[in-house]
Amino acid sequence: MNNLPFFSIKGLHKNFGGVIATNNVSIDINKNEIFGIIGPNGAGKTTLFNMITGVYHPSEGHIFLESTQLDGMPVHKIAQAGVARTFQNIRLFSDLTCYENVKTSCQKNVHYGFLDGILRTSRCRSEEARLDNECKEYLREVGLWEQANVLARNLPYGMQRRLEIARAMVTFPKLLLLDDYYHRSPHGCYYGCVRQNYCYQFWHADCNRSAREHSKQSGCNSSLSGGE
Repeated sequence: MNNLPFFSIKGLHKNFGGVIATNNVSIDINKNEIFGIIGPNGAGKTTLFNMITGVYHPSEGHIFLESTQLDGMPVHKIAQAGVARTFQNIRLFSDLTCYENVKTSCQKNVHYGFLDGILRTSRCRSEEARLDNECKEYLREVGLWEQANVLARNLPYGMQRRLEIARAMVTFPKLLLLDDYYHRSPHGCYYGCVRQNYCYQFWHADCNRSAREHSKQSGCNSSLSGGE
């Protein structure tokens, strides 16, 4: 029987010159568990997310998703391994529509080749139809279907947050990281947008009430950890 945690961080450090951003962080998260990182500005929460997703390489320590060691992998390989995220500062393609923003995340799920795309083969058309349906499904999931053809820059802040979540979810991640989306959201929480299939999430926020309420409703375990 495999007793390894679903996601694990072991002794993670990140130094920027003489500045220690994270110091000896160790975390074990089981499947179907919601886990929160809580701390003040500058505590290293987003730095931790950046190390998990390959934006930064740890100075020391290791990161594992199931049996896959993530530290040292390039960003696109970590995404292919099943990690998706939102960002502390919204990073949408402002000149693309909601639908187009979600479609940009479907690349890792494409199963036809370059030649299929050039010749528009039946395999290409079938795959594009599948991706189109998935994009529409997740726009509906976050309540943005009516805004599908609206440019991202014309959305209010709360809808932009939901669009980021849809763009992450359409990759079918094993691990979904939601960065700083609670206290900045004018509506307080978008956790209802995230299906029970994605209960094994890793996020940080400045409040925990909504997460605990959601975990009770969905049957997921909820853990919250302070600072580093």
